Amino acid sequence: MNVKRLSMVLALFSFSLLIHLTLPSVYTVIHLVVLTTAVVLMSVLRSVWNFLLLLTISLTYGFGLTIFALQMAYFDSQQYLLIQAHLALTASLLLLWVLMHEVKKGAEAYSALQLRVKELEKFDVDTRALSMTEFLERGEAVEAGMKRRGEMSRLVRLTLSDHIPPTTQREVLQKIVQEALLSVRDSYDLVTRPSENSVLLCLQNTNEEGERIVLKRLEKRLHRQLNFVRMPVEVHSEAVVDFAAQVDALLAGQEVS
Repeated sequence: MNVKRLSMVLALFSFSLLIHLTLPSVYTVIHLVVLTTAVVLMSVLRSVWNFLLLLTISLTYGFGLTIFALQMAYFDSQQYLLIQAHLALTASLLLLWVLMHEVKKGAEAYSALQLRVKELEKFDVDTRALSMTEFLERGEAVEAGMKRRGEMSRLVRLTLSDHIPPTTQREVLQKIVQEALLSVRDSYDLVTRPSENSVLLCLQNTNEEGERIVLKRLEKRLHRQLNFVRMPVEVHSEAVVDFAAQVDALLAGQEVS
């Protein structure tokens, strides 16, 4: 939303309202009633329908003033007053339409931004792994589906080995998370980084053999990336029985991010 343009339109609309106060009171009351009704309708209708509403009101009001002038035999200055009234209402309606359009566009942009923020909150900024909160929520859903279908799932913790120098631990762990994401099934298995020295995997509908395949794939990818002599992580795994309790137990004594 362009704040400068919105401010300018709002200022012009406010000025147009002042013009209505210079008209005879009967026109002022009619215009305020019409504008109030237009605000209510425009707040619920889409912009294209709002513009049609603007045209309908303007044409109907102009036609009504023309009939009124003919019936009352208005001429010269009296006709100028009716023209001024019609132009004032049309200008206010047009500015109101632009104002409502800008406000709605800003509201839509804000809603989209909120959705984007919520989406980003689900992932780790550095690695695109799931946040811990999202990992727990999805893991509990996996557990419920697993029990309902009579399947097995595996919970795996990868902890950085003691021989990894502290100065490179963050970089190594980030690489492990990235390679883990490429080793598991996309949009099916779950990966998170709960602390500065560990990674958790939840492998859906998988037994110990399936787990070994995933870990072997991860080991090969890490070897290409890190060229290690010894595996840079220690592995602990178990079958999923009570997901939340098992995660808490695995993270006991660790600082959860």
